[in-house]
Amino acid sequence: MSFEELRLKNQICHRIYSANNGIQRLYRLLLNELGITYVQYVILMALWENDKVPMGKLSKITKLDKGFLTTTIEKMKSERLIKLNSDCTDKRKKIVVLTKKGTELKKKARCIPSEILNLLSHDQVEISEKDVHTFIKVLDQMNILLSKVRMS
Repeated sequence: MSFEELRLKNQICHRIYSANNGIQRLYRLLLNELGITYVQYVILMALWENDKVPMGKLSKITKLDKGFLTTTIEKMKSERLIKLNSDCTDKRKKIVVLTKKGTELKKKARCIPSEILNLLSHDQVEISEKDVHTFIKVLDQMNILLSKVRMS
């Protein structure tokens, strides 16, 4: 038996893992200049789209675990990127709100997507904007399928 299906070169999971690590390194280069982490960037992008978001909804939008999100939000709060307000109908619920500092980072972060695309383009290999959109579509489909898989 050759166990061809177990060869590392045939695994989608390893390619995604490797690509994720590489992408995170590229983002880290750019985000260090802004003084934020990748996870903080994800949260900020969600808030730049829709400010004043309840914690539960923010967890769903960003797909970040609630415990991890809470820890990151506390750090962002101490860095004055966001503030937490109590929901007027239920004081136990917290609403995440951008501060002026958090809002101003949007202008500085605006070029990050195009810079990432530029960093991914080299003489021998080029990833076009169309390739990125196709990849996003495939990953979205994969995430939909994975969300339906029940793990016992």
